[in-house]
Amino acid sequence: MDTFDYSSHLLYRLALAHEPASPLQIEFHPGVHCDLYQCPHCYGHGQFPVKGGALTAEEIDQALASIERAKPTVIVSGITTEPLTHPNAAGIIRAVRKRGLTLGVYTKGYRLNDETCEALVEPGGFTFVTVSLDSVTKEDYMAKHGLTSSNKGAARGSSGATYFDSVCEGLERLRSARDAAGSNTQIRGSFLLFDDTAHQDTIAAAVELFGSDADLLRFSLPQNRNDGCSPGEMSTNPGETLTRLQDKFRDNNKVRILTETSARARTPCFSRCWAQHFQVTIDKSGNVFPCPQVAVSNYRSLVIGNIRDQSLKDILEGEARAKMFEKDVDSEMGCRICDRKDEALNVTLSRLNNAYADFT
Repeated sequence: MDTFDYSSHLLYRLALAHEPASPLQIEFHPGVHCDLYQCPHCYGHGQFPVKGGALTAEEIDQALASIERAKPTVIVSGITTEPLTHPNAAGIIRAVRKRGLTLGVYTKGYRLNDETCEALVEPGGFTFVTVSLDSVTKEDYMAKHGLTSSNKGAARGSSGATYFDSVCEGLERLRSARDAAGSNTQIRGSFLLFDDTAHQDTIAAAVELFGSDADLLRFSLPQNRNDGCSPGEMSTNPGETLTRLQDKFRDNNKVRILTETSARARTPCFSRCWAQHFQVTIDKSGNVFPCPQVAVSNYRSLVIGNIRDQSLKDILEGEARAKMFEKDVDSEMGCRICDRKDEALNVTLSRLNNAYADFT
């Protein structure tokens, strides 16, 4: 005898009842470049932002003002750029934090200078900072991020050979500023594990090197890039590898092994994008996209407005966005490149829609 799943039905009804004009998450990609990083595992490898001048911190503040009452989580990140390369990164951080909104910053950590660190720990909404580390030695860091000693960058007059040390110093600088301010800003380090690093020695070394500055160290396997290419040499038994590492470090409260990241390829088991009902992403030039992964020139056809032309509130409530909700992911949007968060939402809500559409 079948049993009606009341909890799943409730989740489905809550998803349908959500008002898309009150997003749960707003993501900004304010970065203007990626310094010298040329990471071969980057989602947006070989792709570029839509051309246009960078938003000012004041323009971002104005956009937030129009939807502040919804109290979304605000993410500052990038798909092909480093967010802290914006000329007023600290001003953007302050624009979010002064409104008491939850802020998440995803960065390589190279530009965690004094001003940015101060902005991240001043009084404001809860903030977490995730620094993409990926390596525990300078040599491996350079290899994983496409850096060479001959790389020369205008930023701080540095070369690729200095990046690892600068990131380590930036992480320590942020932790020191946080502790001095008595702030509750959370500092996280993230590691993508490849075939040559997916073992317990790497994780133990990461805890030794970064554990005093990071509150949490997160380890996962990368997805395929947006162009479908493999992100690098991977373990032949990824699920077993992650489970073994989880068992080894289960009692270490600094370590999280994300065992659900073993699959690299995207799933074809949904045809509508449900995730876009709960979020939007705004690129450096003010273009509004349905999600972070498509905020590049390759997917310019998915732009639903620009906050320099309309208020963010009007874009969220607009016809262009409503029409995007109805489009087929493959034949009309052409963007089956979800990150794991959005893919999980799309898979789950598609399944629930198939099961409960007649019971609403």
